[in-house]
Amino acid sequence: MAKITEVQRQNAVSVADYSHESKGLWPYEGAWITIVTAAPIFHGRLVAITPCDYVLDDASWVVDTGRLSEYVLDPNKVAKEAEFIGTISIPRGSVLATYKTEDGQVKTR
Repeated sequence: MAKITEVQRQNAVSVADYSHESKGLWPYEGAWITIVTAAPIFHGRLVAITPCDYVLDDASWVVDTGRLSEYVLDPNKVAKEAEFIGTISIPRGSVLATYKTEDGQVKTR
């Protein structure tokens, strides 16, 4: 199997991103989203999607989401504890799931 170049890898990521975005399955810049990684959960306004990272502004680290289906509808009602962290870059390889939430910033408790 031939090694792929960095340019080929970035192009493959761009094609996958466009495919998901055109179907409405991909988070878009400006949306409030929750990103689940292996350990922490982050919630914030998505300001950039790069080939390697998601960049969130006004982000919070959410300790407990409670019942996920309720959290996605109203993060402030369900989140028991959140800590404001500001702007953060999250490596895309660490992301397990993304959720577009209906409400804005999770209040720090």
